[in-house]
Amino acid sequence: MRHAIGDLMSRSKREIPHYSFRDALELGSLDFLRLVETFGDRTGCRIDEDDYPAFTTLSGATGFLVEHAP
Repeated sequence: MRHAIGDLMSRSKREIPHYSFRDALELGSLDFLRLVETFGDRTGCRIDEDDYPAFTTLSGATGFLVEHAP
């Protein structure tokens, strides 16, 4: 995980918002699900399965959470 985060941080600031969480953090399907659930739990946003594609990138996740903030 540390290696994956280091790799992500070495990328340009313009590239990071559009880089895949799954690729950057080497997440499998269940890990990705846990990540999305954690976003929902920590922000209080309801995140349905149809919304999961928004969470593939940092910019997508941020946009969804800002738009759906309670």
